[in-house]
Amino acid sequence: MSHDEVRELVARFMDGATEPAQEKALYSFFSMAPAGSLEPDLEALRPMFGWYAGLQEAAATEPVRRSWWIRFRGRVIAGAAAAAVVAVMVTAGIGLFGKKQPAATDSLYASYEGSYIVRNGVRTTDLAVIYATVAAAEHMADSLNRSADRVLMADLDYDRQAIDEALSAISDPVLAAQLRHDLLD
Repeated sequence: MSHDEVRELVARFMDGATEPAQEKALYSFFSMAPAGSLEPDLEALRPMFGWYAGLQEAAATEPVRRSWWIRFRGRVIAGAAAAAVVAVMVTAGIGLFGKKQPAATDSLYASYEGSYIVRNGVRTTDLAVIYATVAAAEHMADSLNRSADRVLMADLDYDRQAIDEALSAISDPVLAAQLRHDLLD
C-alpha cells in the first residue's frame, strides 16, 4: 500500500468504518515496514497499531471469557487496560472533536459532545450511552486495579516468606542480612 492509501485507511479506522480485513492490512503494514522507513506522521502511529495487532494475536491464540482483559504476572485480569484505553480515546476525542459549544441545559454530558463509541460495528453518538460506558469503564478499572494490587501484595508476601526461609539456612548473620537487603529492598 502507498502511504496515501494507508492514511486514507487510518482515517477510516479512526472513524470506526473499517472492516476486519482492512484492519489486519493496517496491522500488517505497520509491523512489516522497517523502523524509520515511514513518513513521520505514519511512524507516529506504529506503536498504536502494534498494540492493536498484539490484541488481535492474543485473542486468536488464547481463549478469554471476558471481552476486556490484560495479563498480569501470568494471570488474566479483565478490564484495566481496556478501560484505560477507552478513557484515553474518549479524552482524545473530546480534545480533538469537542470544539462545539456544549448545550447549556445538559452540562453533565457537555464534555462528551462530538464523541462516539463503536459497539459490534455500530457507531453510537448518544451522549447518555457514551457517558454510561465511560463511567462503567472507570468503575471497572478502579475495581480491577484494587484487585491487581491485592494480587501483587499477596505475591510479594509469598516472595518474602520464601526468601526468609531460604536465608534462615545461612549461618553468617551479616551475609544473611546483606542478601535479605539485596533481594527484598
